[in-house]
Amino acid sequence: MTGVQTCALPIYIGSADGVKRKESFDVYRTQKKIHNPETKEIMGVLIKKVGRVTVTDDLQEKSSIATINSSAGSIQIGDFVRTIPEKK
Repeated sequence: MTGVQTCALPIYIGSADGVKRKESFDVYRTQKKIHNPETKEIMGVLIKKVGRVTVTDDLQEKSSIATINSSAGSIQIGDFVRTIPEKK
């Protein structure tokens, strides 16, 4: 079930990263680290999309404030944002 939160949260990217007001981002959460079974070296991570946010206020050089558009549960500390892939 998808819940909608109507609150704002800080994201730690800003104008220096090319972020613009009204730009949207998908929010992801790390689910599991993938290890090499022989060396135990971390080879990558599995991620899960947990929501979408839009930059609304207080766009600064290294941070901005985003409004949660949609989420599958709570967006948590440690979740991260990525640009939304362009449709081809």
